Amino acid sequence: MFRAALFSSLLLLTGCIDVDMMFDFTGSNAGTATAEMRMSRETFDMFGQSPEAMCEDGVPSLSDTEFLCVVTSSGTIDEIVSGEGEFEMEEGMTIERVGSDQVRVTVDLAVLTKDAAGAGDDAEMREMLVGHNFVFRVRGAEIVETTGDVSDDGTTAMVSIPLVDLVDPATAPKDAFVTLVQLP
Repeated sequence: MFRAALFSSLLLLTGCIDVDMMFDFTGSNAGTATAEMRMSRETFDMFGQSPEAMCEDGVPSLSDTEFLCVVTSSGTIDEIVSGEGEFEMEEGMTIERVGSDQVRVTVDLAVLTKDAAGAGDDAEMREMLVGHNFVFRVRGAEIVETTGDVSDDGTTAMVSIPLVDLVDPATAPKDAFVTLVQLP
């Protein structure tokens, strides 16, 4: 998955990115994690790297207007919980079984975004961050409880954090995004 350090580095350098991470529990013993990083073509060109170099573990896509990197990992619930196989959990992220038919996903937003705090001291940087977000989603058969928002159909929990809030210690997230999801 995307490394938090990569996100922090890109944020500190440009601020013009959006990140969307999804944990999708697709079966009673299966799940997929997908991370998408999107930036303008202008921002991408500033790095002077190939799409493949900017998206080593994923599938890059480059158009005249934007760069997109999609990284996907799939496995059994046990592989996901243990961090085996394709799954490497970031510091501050945990997935644990709750009984035989539920999973709790915890994303400690303060830990995950700690390197970005204070990067917005520059007014120009803060202006570049406006309109860009860091989004986490968890999907399953049903969201039992969450500290985030629940979709109308009750299957997805989400938290969206404006990047401008991440870099300001006064508004940076301090709580965890915790979701208990019923497996299909």
